Order: sequence, then structure tokens, then C-alpha cells
Amino acid sequence: MAVRERVAAVTGAASGIGGATALGLSRQGARVALCDLNTSGLAGVATTIQGAGGQARVVALDVSNQEQAIRAMDN
Repeated sequence: MAVRERVAAVTGAASGIGGATALGLSRQGARVALCDLNTSGLAGVATTIQGAGGQARVVALDVSNQEQAIRAMDN
């Protein structure tokens, strides 16, 4: 599946599998919305992506809260 120029929302993106997924999608050309409650971890991943020439947006989000999730994706 081609992800170049698409937006990918990645939950749990502050570390671990979520962070690795966000980095991988960015390397393939996706613009990445990094979603997690850990904003300092998100900032680190965003810095890494942007430093490599990618585009990343930090979204502080509790995915177990449906209202927050809907609002985040609408923005």
C-alpha cells in the first residue's frame, strides 16, 4: 500500500511499536499524526521524524476517550 503524501494517525506513537511504526511510515513518505498521552515522548519522535526531513504533528490524545479521538481526527 502506498502511503506517500497520505496522512497516517499512529496511536501509542511516543515509544515502542507505535514510535517505530510512525518512523517507518514517515520514511515511506507519509505525513504522520503522532497520538499518545506521553507528550514528551511524542516530541522526541516528532524531532526524529522532522530531523530526517519528514512531517509530523503531535496530538496529545487518550484513545480510550471517544470524544477526544473524534475531535483529534477532525482537526
